[in-house]
Amino acid sequence: MSNIVLKIFIEDQVKEYYKNNLIYDHSSAESKKECLKKISASDLLYLCSILFEHPINKNTRKDRLLYIIEHYFNSIDRAISMKP
Repeated sequence: MSNIVLKIFIEDQVKEYYKNNLIYDHSSAESKKECLKKISASDLLYLCSILFEHPINKNTRKDRLLYIIEHYFNSIDRAISMKP
């Protein structure tokens, strides 16, 4: 795992790392590939372990792990925006 990811311990740090390093142009498959090249599967798995109580399968592909993290933060943002 990378040294930067190993310094992450809480959800807010995961969110900051996600916003700074894992955002890509969703209309471009090439952009997603470049994003996935920047991070290892073990790093993504570690970030998921911080966000979720139940472990994610170690054999989960990188693109799926990234989707899980994206979905997590998008769901929270959507819920916050729906508050009156």
